Amino acid sequence: MTLGWLALASFVTTMVAIVVRIAQVAHQRAGRTEKVVLMALAVPASLILGASTVTATTVFGNQRHWHEDSRDLVVVDRTGDHGWQHATQDAVAVWNEAGADLRLTWEKGSGDCDFDGNRIGVCLGDTRIDGPFDGKSYDMVDNGHIQGAYLEVCADCRLDQARRREVAIHELGHALGLEHSEDPNSIMWYEGGGELEGEYAILSASHDHSEHPGWQYTLFDLLGGDAEFNNLH
Repeated sequence: MTLGWLALASFVTTMVAIVVRIAQVAHQRAGRTEKVVLMALAVPASLILGASTVTATTVFGNQRHWHEDSRDLVVVDRTGDHGWQHATQDAVAVWNEAGADLRLTWEKGSGDCDFDGNRIGVCLGDTRIDGPFDGKSYDMVDNGHIQGAYLEVCADCRLDQARRREVAIHELGHALGLEHSEDPNSIMWYEGGGELEGEYAILSASHDHSEHPGWQYTLFDLLGGDAEFNNLH
């Protein structure tokens, strides 16, 4: 559970308690004037409660995605490994076929990976330090929008080329905003798979919209929401 969820849950619970208590006092002990005053307090409290609920639904109910101003993405393969380079090139081609409002290009690079705007780095990870893994994806999300992402793939796991390709597609899918699928045939199944059509539809839908009204995210920030850091395998 994120800090944003905790903040919103606490706020909504408090507002519910206030509204209920106002109603109880107004019904049981208040005179006519007091009832009018208490109801005048209850109405804005109820409106704030409703706005908070809408905020929670908007911020947490939508698939994380790249902002409409940041959809020209560059996948920078920094692995120095020809096998992974071919795999990540294939992954770029695969997700470009999704029909989503995203434009991916590929280039070869060097150095370390970090959050770098619309440049998605791919680096070799050390399984001796981080434990066994084929691939990982990291992203930073603020107000539902991905601010940056990078991938780590195993340096010493002796994967064949078909598995490397599958891992690259899966992890790049996370970097584009896709979660794990419950369908064991999907490429986004936690162990990977071959099916792409369902994920194409989700990716297209998450990037086919007008950006959400800013007041919801403003209220989210005021209630303690902040950027989220995701680490997905």
